[in-house]
Amino acid sequence: MVLRETGLRVPTELADASFGTIRLLGLLALLYDSNPPALTCIEEIDHGLHPQALELLVERIREASERTQFLIATHSPALADRLRPEELVVCERDSDGASRIPAVTQERLEAIVERSEDLPLGELWFSGALGGDL
Repeated sequence: MVLRETGLRVPTELADASFGTIRLLGLLALLYDSNPPALTCIEEIDHGLHPQALELLVERIREASERTQFLIATHSPALADRLRPEELVVCERDSDGASRIPAVTQERLEAIVERSEDLPLGELWFSGALGGDL
């Protein structure tokens, strides 16, 4: 099996494609499923992907979310930067090790974003302003 890419003169054997390319193709196939399950959970969806591919991925997730529900985990500020405040749920552990989900309410998150002088969500989260600290 080969991949044909715009800008490349020769096709790439699938066996020679990068991990990120194979992962992105698998994720896109999942997102274009015409009969998806009611819920799809994906851990570290951004793993191995070029940051520029994240915009494409987020747009396709938004389209696919009209047919099914997604629960997607990430530690990537670059991915969070591409999300809308209503699409982000920050999770953290309290001092006893119990999970707090969400770590910040949607109303508080939106207030922080409003006061943030247009800082992207990923930067706000990474700075600790939204919680989710280690």
